[in-house]
Amino acid sequence: MCYFIDNSKFGIGDERDEEIKRNISAYVSGLTHPNVPIITDESSEIIIAKWRFNPNIPETNKNITIGLNIKSENVSETTMFKEFTDQHCIIPVNGFYEWKHYNNSKIKVKHYITMEKEETFYLAGLWRFYNDKKVSFGILTTPSNELMTDIHNNKKRMPICLNKKQADIFLKSDELENIIFPNLNPQLLALNLEPEKIKGLQGNLFE
Repeated sequence: MCYFIDNSKFGIGDERDEEIKRNISAYVSGLTHPNVPIITDESSEIIIAKWRFNPNIPETNKNITIGLNIKSENVSETTMFKEFTDQHCIIPVNGFYEWKHYNNSKIKVKHYITMEKEETFYLAGLWRFYNDKKVSFGILTTPSNELMTDIHNNKKRMPICLNKKQADIFLKSDELENIIFPNLNPQLLALNLEPEKIKGLQGNLFE
């Protein structure tokens, strides 16, 4: 699942707003429920929102990932999300991180995922208000395409990734189906950040 992103090169024009600058990094961990720059369908303005769909859920080691990702195929039947399916947002990123599993998950190899020809691209999400007009969000996920099935081989899912044109359409639309794989198949690239871990291994040894 998508719990780690890079938004370090995201900026506005020639300068970065100070609040945005404080909330961007080459390695943002959703497990800390951070504040992240997003754009909602209410306005084209960049706002800072908490990465956890319902921040009022008590934080424990067992539920730390709840609300970070949103499974797009059954979102309209899921209690936490079904009232917010028309509240679309996009999360600007330069990349995200995923781990490929080898040898029955004994070896996990970190990969960096980007979009071809797009320095900044966008992850699709849903947003909501909480605690007197504060904003929170979760990232929509979909079954994985061929590349991400190979990389994210223990879950076989990926975040919904959009270029600028697709992101603009998503913000103006109430529909989710047209951006779920295979209806949308983003042109992603993967870089192995830990090649030393798999020296001597042959093929995909997850099974």
